[in-house]
Amino acid sequence: PAGTSLDETNRLLLEVEAILEKNPYVASYSRRTGAQLGGGITEANTGDFFIRLKDGPRPPIDDVMQRIREAVHARVPVLDVETAQLMEDLIGDLTAVPQPIEIKLFGDDSDQLMQLAPRVANAISSIDGVVSVLDGIVVAGDALEVQVDRRKAALEGVDPQQVTEQLNAYFSGVVTSHIQEGVRVIGIRVWVPRHL
Repeated sequence: PAGTSLDETNRLLLEVEAILEKNPYVASYSRRTGAQLGGGITEANTGDFFIRLKDGPRPPIDDVMQRIREAVHARVPVLDVETAQLMEDLIGDLTAVPQPIEIKLFGDDSDQLMQLAPRVANAISSIDGVVSVLDGIVVAGDALEVQVDRRKAALEGVDPQQVTEQLNAYFSGVVTSHIQEGVRVIGIRVWVPRHL
């Protein structure tokens, strides 16, 4: 669930691991928590499993995926579970369309979009063959929505973009330099003390 800590996400995904270990068709798996296959930006409450099935006689892959989905939903109902075959997932990443069906809603009224997204998800859920439907609403932790009054900002000699940049620097700091640690380059972030 959105806002779940990394420790709690790990606890929930250990439950999923137990399901995978009991599945007779799973040969091996790997898991990433707080990250996902494809390198997208993720929150601590997300992750993915890469599952390799055993060779030999077994039910069709779609049946195995369905059984895993159902077992996870029964044991850990708070999780949103998507299943995909590796090739279709990689093709989705390469074409910037992460799922075989993606419906995007656009508009300026975020409240209306929040109401419409679940309705659209419910509507397509009833279509045969459509599985792992998500409404696309991602709560990315705490958020602050700022509406800049252009006239008042102009009186202070700034425009909305400058106000946004100043707020970002205040809340998130500014990357002022980088250091190399092994093969990774890490940004050095500087914050102004909040009491100033």
